[in-house]
Amino acid sequence: MDTEEEEKGEAMRREAIWMSEVYEPLGGYPVAVRAGQFLFLSGQVAWDPRRGLIRGASDLPAEAGALATGHGYVDALEAPVAAQTWWIYRNLCRVLEAQGSALGQALRFHIYQKDKRFFPVFERVRMQYEAQAPAPSSGLGISRLQRSPEAWIDMDGIALIPATGLPGRDVVSPSGVLPSASAYSQAVRTGSYLFLAGHIPIQTARPGKPVIRGFDDVPEEGRFLQTGRSHPDSRQGPIAAQTWFTYQEIRKLVESQGASLRDVVNVTVFLQDMRDLPTFHRVHQRLFPEDPPALTVTEFAEVGHRGTMIEIEPTVLVPGHGVVRRTIAGPSRPGLHAAPAVQAGGLVFLSGACGWGAHGPAQGAGDLPPEGREAVERLAGNRPTAGAQAWAALALLRETLRSAGLSLRDLVKVTLYLQDLEDFPAFDAMRKAIAPGDPPALAVAQIPRPGPTPDVRLCVEGIAWGADGGGG
Repeated sequence: MDTEEEEKGEAMRREAIWMSEVYEPLGGYPVAVRAGQFLFLSGQVAWDPRRGLIRGASDLPAEAGALATGHGYVDALEAPVAAQTWWIYRNLCRVLEAQGSALGQALRFHIYQKDKRFFPVFERVRMQYEAQAPAPSSGLGISRLQRSPEAWIDMDGIALIPATGLPGRDVVSPSGVLPSASAYSQAVRTGSYLFLAGHIPIQTARPGKPVIRGFDDVPEEGRFLQTGRSHPDSRQGPIAAQTWFTYQEIRKLVESQGASLRDVVNVTVFLQDMRDLPTFHRVHQRLFPEDPPALTVTEFAEVGHRGTMIEIEPTVLVPGHGVVRRTIAGPSRPGLHAAPAVQAGGLVFLSGACGWGAHGPAQGAGDLPPEGREAVERLAGNRPTAGAQAWAALALLRETLRSAGLSLRDLVKVTLYLQDLEDFPAFDAMRKAIAPGDPPALAVAQIPRPGPTPDVRLCVEGIAWGADGGGG
């Protein structure tokens, strides 16, 4: 095999990474999946395979330094968060370095927090590890973390392996774009790919009152849903204005890189209240009138800055570099103004899938076709509703991937949004039944509302690897 063929084989490689001595994700999933030039990191809490959860500074090695203040009451509140953050970052570094990457090549992190009141504690430790140009991130409060009720932080992410073909990561800091609200980068770029942080509706340059509160805080062009009647405007005005403003900040950043909103391939939206979904959707549909991106919308316990109602995290494919953007039609599905999936070079972004049957969210095996009915009756145990919804969601993703010439085995990253973590075994059983073989990297978040109605128990968001689509 000549050098060119070897490089092509490397670019097409998909490999599950197992490092149980460092961390074993929930359910025995790989700590990461390598796909060409990308490394997809499973979610992890501060779990020591030998001792269990890290509970404080005394559980850390001497190299951790002085994380405690020495003030007993203060440390009782803050030291567990600091120690767990330190441990997670230490493990992230070990996984990245084993694959020829580093924190300086991180493209995106998700930071799930049991209580965002302690975000400043997390950030102090993050700034020690990511002192130079920290990765774009989305910081979210969730209902419950995996492994233990005493876990405070869970992180997953995507990183670049620069030796496999793409240039290294470049931080994007254009003029005219509002600065970040904390210590993270607004966006990073590698080749044609632009990974943005979760954007929130705040004017960081406006001291004292940064949060967008309603129609009065945006220009006339952003008030197209305004009625002029105080009652409806007081209800839909805040989320409409915040959505419009956030998308405008995203637009400015994207245009600074020679792209437009038409080049957005995926949007993940975190809402404070799922009842705001219809108003968000009206604004979203207006800004993406044709060929919309893949889209996932869920409700978290807390999003963004205090007072914000939405956080929007886009991924963009900058045109003109030989990497093709392709909308995947897929099977019809109920839901939002979104593509079932969008392929961007080697990456395929799938819209979040909820477990809908013929007449709404599946409630049990009887709502499924024979293949799914048999799997749920055999494997879901005492969680038939969760099993049915998991099977229906995975079957929908399977059919969408088939439209792209791929299968569920090509998934490299799955984010599972659960209403109840106790439903995870049912999802895991359905995943193993419908897609046996090497599993994807996995992040799991228990949140108040994974879908538009209270009886939706889960939502599955995925990224697949279609190496024949190009790479960068």
